Order: sequence, then structure tokens, then C-alpha cells
Amino acid sequence: MPRQAESYDVLYPVGGSHFSRAPSHRSFLSGAMRPASFLYAGGSNVVRRIRVGGRRGAGVSAVVVSVGNLEVGGSGKTPFAAYLVNELARRGSRPAYVSRGFKSAAERLGAVTVLLPRSAEPAGWVSSGVRLLREDTEGLSRSIGDEGAMVAARCPGVPLAFSRDRQRAVEVICALFNPTHVVLDDALQTWSVARDVDIVLLDAVHPVGNGRIIPAGSLREAPGALSRAHAIGFNGIEIECKGIDGQERLAGLREWAHEMVKRPIPVFGIRRRLSFLEAAVVPAEPTAGETPAPPEGRIAALSSVGRPHRFEESLRAHGLTIGLALRFPDHHRYRRSDVERIEEVLASRGISRVVTTEKDWVKLREIGPPRAELRVACLDLEVLGDDPVAICEKPRATPAASA
Repeated sequence: MPRQAESYDVLYPVGGSHFSRAPSHRSFLSGAMRPASFLYAGGSNVVRRIRVGGRRGAGVSAVVVSVGNLEVGGSGKTPFAAYLVNELARRGSRPAYVSRGFKSAAERLGAVTVLLPRSAEPAGWVSSGVRLLREDTEGLSRSIGDEGAMVAARCPGVPLAFSRDRQRAVEVICALFNPTHVVLDDALQTWSVARDVDIVLLDAVHPVGNGRIIPAGSLREAPGALSRAHAIGFNGIEIECKGIDGQERLAGLREWAHEMVKRPIPVFGIRRRLSFLEAAVVPAEPTAGETPAPPEGRIAALSSVGRPHRFEESLRAHGLTIGLALRFPDHHRYRRSDVERIEEVLASRGISRVVTTEKDWVKLREIGPPRAELRVACLDLEVLGDDPVAICEKPRATPAASA
């Protein structure tokens, strides 16, 4: 379904002093880039064979579950991984979470960074290969990444580990906490990690984008990679599409998924709902049966996510009136100068209300958010169709990606 043109101003940061109406990068959705896509795919296959061949045995009793996707960014992997962790805990399991810690100190270090509850001791280095942090560590998003800090807020008390070497992170978290499950965030293409279950998330409207591999498209792998999936989830099932409701769309998507993987596998849809919480109370959840009222009047949508238009579409679907959208690059590390120019552009437009994402809030709160009526759009997920948690209860089997 083609995206409608925005009826509000969209601004992108330029340098360190002002905004522009045009993004600083060019779109890569071009047929001229198809030869480069073939080179990328060939290189990826070589890397896959090398890393799978050098994979260490898991050596853990936990069920290792990967949440991944085919496209670059913005498929809802991290919110779903947090949902899966909390749902496993609610059903009596002892889950843990492992991630790369994208663009954080944990990614740069050659060690495994483990996040402990606030009351836990000690914190610091326990060996040359393991660093312990507490949930109340100052500048947490810099240490473990914005997505890691968001998961820490959503999943209090759950062991979290971060490292470039995610297989090592799995081994460390299992040795320290003996979890029943380890949920790997964004690991479908992480060939060196042994796992038991691969859950793949796709967009409910455009499951495989334009069908092309980067840089000609947005795919990390060809659609045939879905054959490795043990379950497929379609994110954004609530988005209206030609008058077809979510259940009917899910039935059609299930048929499509079974045809793609050439076998029946669990298929589910993810319906998203936003709760607009005051920044001071995040990450509290709304009272059961109640939904905090969205802000009234014109608002500014502030984000640094992979698909900002989807965030803005969700705000409009919840009845908000967007007067301005400020789109920073995905995983942008906010500085005080960014906050100052946000305040300047808000004042120039006469807008006093700002709505941002959880992923942005964990970074803004560390440096001081803009002086405005700030709400955080907290994402609540509802799963339709097959139960993705059920497949995580299967006994340990041959890791999916080793095939």
C-alpha cells in the first residue's frame, strides 16, 4: 500500500546548527544498484559459510531463540524480543536477553557486558572478559545502546548481556544465571551463534520490501532465507488495508508464508497500540482496561528510528495531530546542542507538545529533554494467530542456522 504524502512539515538535522526539509542521504531503491546487490549477496554467502563452519557448540541447556528479520531496520525486533522475554517470565520460565549493543561501548569492547538489577553487587570487571553493570548506571544507553536501555526498562530484573561476540554472551549469561531461555535480538544473520529457534518478523503490508537485496533494496538476504524460520510474525497487522480486517489479512499472510517456506509453520500477527505516558512515569504500564489520553492540539513527533514514517503514521492513527516531525538518524546519540535546536524550532512553530519513542526517551533523559510538554509513546503488543511462545518450549534441537 503506497504511503500517503505527509500533511505536516518534516525536518532532518543538518550539521550541528539547523534542520533541513531533505534527508542528508539518497534513497538506495534504484534498479541501477542491482549489480552491487549481487556482489553483496555473494559476499554474505561466503561470510555465512565461514562463520557457520567456525561456530562453537552452544554448550548450554537453555533454549536459544533468535528474533530476526530480512530487512534493514525498523521491523519491531526489539519490542517483540522484550515482549517474548516478559511473556516467558509470566509463564514461569527464567529468560535472559542477549544483544550486540549496537553503537554502544559494549559493542566496541572485546568483553561481555552483563546488566544486573539495581540491588545487585558487585559492579565492575569480574574478569578480563566480563564487565558487570547495574540498571542504575549513569549513561546506561551509552554503555549498552538505546535498544538495550529500552529493554532494561521494559524487563526489570531479567539478566541482559551485550557483546559483538553473541555466542560468548550466551555462554556467559547461562553460566551466571542458568536461564531456561535466551532471547537473541536481531540474530537471523548472525551465523556464528548457535540457536534452537528462529522467529522472523516481516512487515504486514510489504513483507519483503521491493524484493531486492541492499543496496538496490532493503533486504539483507533473499526471500528464500525464510526457509530457516521456525515461525514468522507479521508486524503492523492493525494497519488498514483495503477494508480487510486483521484476522482476514493474517489468514492470507499465513498462506503466503507457508508457500514461501514450503511447509506449514506457526504464523502470527502483531497488533500495536500506543500509550502516551508522561515522561516522569515511564516505564510504568497503564492500568488494566485504561488507556492514557493522547495529547491534544498540534504536536511535534521526535524520533531517531529506522522507519520514522511508521511512528508518525501510528500517532495519526491514534488521533494525534502532527504539526511537525523531527527525524534524526536511526540510533542517533543526542547531544545538548540537539536539544537546544529542537527547542528553537518548536518555539518558531508555536508548538509546545512533543511525542517521542521509548528508544529516544532513554537517551534524552540522560542529557535533559527539551523544555516542552513531553509524552512518550509506549508500545504495547498484542499477538494474533499462533502462539510464538509455544514453539520456544520445544526440547533442544539442532540449531536452525546450521542447516
